[in-house]
Amino acid sequence: MPEPEPVDHVTAQAETQPAPTAEEVAARRLARHTWYGYLAGDTIDQIEQRIRKLIGDGQRYTWVSYNTTQPHTFPDVRTGQRVEPGKATDRQAIKVSKDDGFVHLTVVDTYGVWGMYSTHATEADARKAAEDEKDWSVTYVAVEGWGQGGRDRIEISQYNGYGEVLHWVISPEYLNRDETAEAEAAVLDRAAALVEGTDPAEVTTRGEAADVLRDAAKRTRHTWESQLPELGSGT
Repeated sequence: MPEPEPVDHVTAQAETQPAPTAEEVAARRLARHTWYGYLAGDTIDQIEQRIRKLIGDGQRYTWVSYNTTQPHTFPDVRTGQRVEPGKATDRQAIKVSKDDGFVHLTVVDTYGVWGMYSTHATEADARKAAEDEKDWSVTYVAVEGWGQGGRDRIEISQYNGYGEVLHWVISPEYLNRDETAEAEAAVLDRAAALVEGTDPAEVTTRGEAADVLRDAAKRTRHTWESQLPELGSGT
């Protein structure tokens, strides 16, 4: 009898391994340190999640816009920006809308409103339009980082109403270590002032609570400035 052919278990497993679903592919892509691709109906929610992660909690950022078609113009630079829900009519500072074949992502911040849009249902459609260079609704987005400092940034390349290509960069402004310690201590000091009351029946209890908070503020500053001077210096 002829010898049976050896079975390649790795190949057999690969052949029977089911292909990942669209949802699984999107989840893997979203989990990467850098998300990049075209804005479209099937990617706008992923882009919104990444942008919200970097600036959605009120993190201050610098916003820069540069017209690449007119290189002689100066960039528009806005520092100290942050999302402002109170300025939005529906109190949504970062919002996605999908209607009439358009998808929009808008951000309401300290200066005003910025955003992007696409007329493409899928990223494949948007990529094809970008190759043809005939569609002003093509928008390319790259979001790097997860709000942990370093090189976290949002980059957007899109057309303006005149067919000129704009490049936007949104970079979170992270505090250095001693600034963070001071901010935390300032919150404790403020809390101490708030708990102090004028009612004679409560003045002792409130006074004790205020003392605890102020002591915590002092210890916070002392830890950063005295016990760990190399960190307190912000280096």
